[in-house]
Amino acid sequence: MPEENPYIFDNDVNLQFINRFYEIKFSAYDFLCLFTVLLALQKTFAFNRDQLAKYIQECKANNQFSELLEAINFKSNGVFSYSEELEDAYFMLKNAGILYTVSPESDSTIQIFEDLPFSELIKNRLDYFNQMVTFVRSFQAVPLVGAPVEQREIAKPQDTSSQATLSVKLPTNPE
Repeated sequence: MPEENPYIFDNDVNLQFINRFYEIKFSAYDFLCLFTVLLALQKTFAFNRDQLAKYIQECKANNQFSELLEAINFKSNGVFSYSEELEDAYFMLKNAGILYTVSPESDSTIQIFEDLPFSELIKNRLDYFNQMVTFVRSFQAVPLVGAPVEQREIAKPQDTSSQATLSVKLPTNPE
């Protein structure tokens, strides 16, 4: 009688568990693309990278926006925590000409180029758009502690009422 291979999974639960590591629904790159677009649509062309990382950690600790933040993980080196996924996303968006820093030595303030290809950044991420609008509004409501006056303006929400809308020309499918 042949031996059964213990590495063959025919159980759907096991396959779903394994596939979630390979099929990320909403990556850190997707998150940062929509985050950047939503800030730019509000004419906010800069944000504090450290404040964003801290806010994401708080949200993850409180199980808020879990679907948006699932792919972003933080590690600690004993002094500070960091996210390789966010760092990779920043790097890709900087190389694409979407984000930049004025001074590479102190790059806690991330600048956003004003002429963004909105439809390309939003495409394939529409399912998460409304959740990201809520995330951006809640992030903007958090004051920047110890930040210079010009950076504190970044954290003020433009309009936190439920009536606020963002005007976006969404990409159309040629189908």
